[in-house]
Amino acid sequence: MRSVQVAGSGTDLLNGAIIHSKRETPTGTIQKSKATVELKGDLIERVLYHVTSTFNSASNILVNTGDQVFSGTIAGSEPVMIQDGRFSFHSLAGRQRSQSDRSGLHGGVYAGCG
Repeated sequence: MRSVQVAGSGTDLLNGAIIHSKRETPTGTIQKSKATVELKGDLIERVLYHVTSTFNSASNILVNTGDQVFSGTIAGSEPVMIQDGRFSFHSLAGRQRSQSDRSGLHGGVYAGCG
């Protein structure tokens, strides 16, 4: 495995999201959905992600966890597919933080290509 430093931007295509289930909890809502992010720059193509979103209205916290797959090219490479099975995204009153179990699909370093 090698790491490649990349730069670019992504657009979350929320208007095409599919909501599979949604249920109310005592503190908010839990929603399971599927959506895509379109990438431009050194990464070209899309990320498909299945996400469980936990909205805690009482604490003003959003936590997204789930699986994501990138299929496309990295810095001019041949097409690759990278799967990240444990991403998480936390938002607390406007502050955001992303995490992943590997360099994965967050943070600008993509592992597993070539």
